[in-house]
Amino acid sequence: MLGDPVKARGLGHAAREQATAWPQGIGRDVAIATAEWIEGEGAYRANDVAAAAPLITGALLVAKQVAPQSKLYADLLLSRARLHRVKGQPQQALADLQQAYNISTKLRDPRNQAKALQNIGSIYQDAQDYNRSIYYYQTAEELFSLDPALSLPANNNIANAYLNLGRLREAQTAYGRSLQLANKMHSPLLSAQILTNVADLAIERHNYPAAAAAISAGLKLTNQPAAASWRPLLLGAQAKLDFARRQPAAAVRDLQAVFAGAANATTDQSFSTVHLTAYRVYKAVGDNARALEHLEDFRRMDEEGRTLAASTNAALMTARFDFANQNARIATLKSGQLRRDVALTRL
Repeated sequence: MLGDPVKARGLGHAAREQATAWPQGIGRDVAIATAEWIEGEGAYRANDVAAAAPLITGALLVAKQVAPQSKLYADLLLSRARLHRVKGQPQQALADLQQAYNISTKLRDPRNQAKALQNIGSIYQDAQDYNRSIYYYQTAEELFSLDPALSLPANNNIANAYLNLGRLREAQTAYGRSLQLANKMHSPLLSAQILTNVADLAIERHNYPAAAAAISAGLKLTNQPAAASWRPLLLGAQAKLDFARRQPAAAVRDLQAVFAGAANATTDQSFSTVHLTAYRVYKAVGDNARALEHLEDFRRMDEEGRTLAASTNAALMTARFDFANQNARIATLKSGQLRRDVALTRL
């Protein structure tokens, strides 16, 4: 699922076709829902959210009817929470994650508990509340650290949060742990993604040889089909490095390669820093028209990020307010029950 989500999606689809031929019954329902979850999760990880949503939603409805306290239902809640997050619905995502965490606690499933906490950390990262994001990721790591597939994104996101807080030394340490885990998992795509982060951090610290080494290693990995989609972002890091080294002509060539091979570069949030680099490079070489285009793209994405942070913060405040009200109602009910118990005892 992590190394080749497209293949995982196909296997999930094949499993669903097999399960559909089974005799009617709960076993068949659970098998189909499980296969739909796998297929939907694969589609989500392959950036096909439109295909993932109906699969996850349909499987969730079935699991809620036939296995409402199962690991499958918790897994599906985790998947739907990520879909909510992508759609800009943090409050609904948080509700699913809290429910998934509670089910996993009852099942004594620390791995799924950790996944829920990590996803809550991601929501706080969207809200640009980096300290709280780090807290949830670190808590998840303390709860369950036996699976590299969980430890890797936790360390990578902790590093991103440290980077946003300006704590560069701690970010470097966390990126180093992430890269070790990615290499251990033999995932060229994950290794390429983390090497891009390592390169960006090295450029920020003016350690240009380390940045060049990270980019070179990442570009070699993108020669493999599983990591080919990440090549434009590594070329964007190369442009940033060349510009930092005062080589604007080389940076222009890098950027031409970036946007020639990335059809969605103007809309994908991951290209935000690349657009900022492009603005600086084209402005430096006197191509003001192209510089303006990239500045507008960067500003649009930056505004989208700020809007997301503001709406996520508002949703989290509402969720906390609702949670406080719920606790107050529970306390009132318990108080009423206690009075009835006392009256019954006296009677």
